[in-house]
Amino acid sequence: MSKKIFAVFGATGNQGGSVANFVLEDEELSKSYSVRIVVRNTAKPAARELAAKGAEVLEADLDDEPRVREALQGVHTVFVLTNFFDHLSKAREIEQSKKIADIAVAQGVEFLIYSSLPSAAKISDGVYNDVQHFDGKADSEEYIRGRPIKSAFYWPGCYMQNFFSDFRPYPAGDGSFAITNLMKPDTLVPLLDITDTGKYVGAMLADPSKFSGRDIAAAPSCYSFEEVAQEIGKATGRKVVYRQIPDDQFKAMLPEGLQEELGGMFALFRDFGLFGTDQKTKVSEDAKEARQKPTSLQEYVTKHAKEFTDLLS
Repeated sequence: MSKKIFAVFGATGNQGGSVANFVLEDEELSKSYSVRIVVRNTAKPAARELAAKGAEVLEADLDDEPRVREALQGVHTVFVLTNFFDHLSKAREIEQSKKIADIAVAQGVEFLIYSSLPSAAKISDGVYNDVQHFDGKADSEEYIRGRPIKSAFYWPGCYMQNFFSDFRPYPAGDGSFAITNLMKPDTLVPLLDITDTGKYVGAMLADPSKFSGRDIAAAPSCYSFEEVAQEIGKATGRKVVYRQIPDDQFKAMLPEGLQEELGGMFALFRDFGLFGTDQKTKVSEDAKEARQKPTSLQEYVTKHAKEFTDLLS
């Protein structure tokens, strides 16, 4: 009996790469599905590595309708990831999402798994109505739900990997290091090791009927940035603290053109939660749905203790 084709868009990135690798390495899923990765550049090392593991590699851009149609030929299930930060256009992200959903329906794809986010406007009751990378995905999700195709929605938490880059501790001038943000010290944020994406999407792939119509909030738990600072401090032997700073001061530190977008996102986290005011319950329940146990913050920091030590050297 031939395997069903599972197509993964964005497979050279963090989410798509995790999904493709997980399915290729899962004993049960790899017997049922062959993996087709759809990437913009087939020459990337990540694409070649997946090909070496047995993935079929196709080149296609989300804006290239004929190539997307070709990529979805004969596909049973597709994992779709769009990236607002490639172009900073909510309208373009929605257009890409709608186009691929329509093509999936036309090509007879049976199950669509979409990497989504909740609506910041709805969570905040209109207080934060211009966090475009949230609301663009939420609008796309609403459209997909209305199409005649079985669908499920993967909501990733904030990446733990960001503590090596955007959220990293910086020298505080007194020998210690500080993580700074506009959130309160006790603001809880769902944090996710992004390489765990496959654990959640793999569960959806294994049981489409169970997950059809559902959104799954992906994170092992919710943590404060103060807890993160403490964990990094314990792992490195350095003093690491968390400091809340005023909104305007924090936004001024953000990249030009993204001050309001990212500042609004963190204010949403502080005032309403990434997944809403009931996010602790949702995250806890959804973590049980993962095909393997998600990586906790403590496990992640311990695993990467040397890298954090080097970062603070």
